[in-house]
Amino acid sequence: MPGDRIEQRLRLRAEPPLPEATVLVRGGPDTRDKLARHAHRTARAWSLDGNPLLGISLFAILDIPLTDLLSARFATYRMIHLPTAASLRDHGFELLPTGLRPHYTVRLH
Repeated sequence: MPGDRIEQRLRLRAEPPLPEATVLVRGGPDTRDKLARHAHRTARAWSLDGNPLLGISLFAILDIPLTDLLSARFATYRMIHLPTAASLRDHGFELLPTGLRPHYTVRLH
């Protein structure tokens, strides 16, 4: 049925917090409505500490150059966003190491 939760317990990777200057990548035009849809879709699929995880996905520039990550994962996007870890944290967002490296989830409250 629509609205049913198909939730899995999320496991975080054991990694130190990202350095302040780390650049993260998110593809596509992000509107408030699109971000809200993606965050709620994540919350329907994943839980963390027994609560739905409201968040959006992005990738950190860690082990491969930005150009390689862009060509591998973002080649079809006409627009990309490149915030730093510091800018996201400064705006009150938490960065969680989720999925396979270099995937992260920006946790929304």
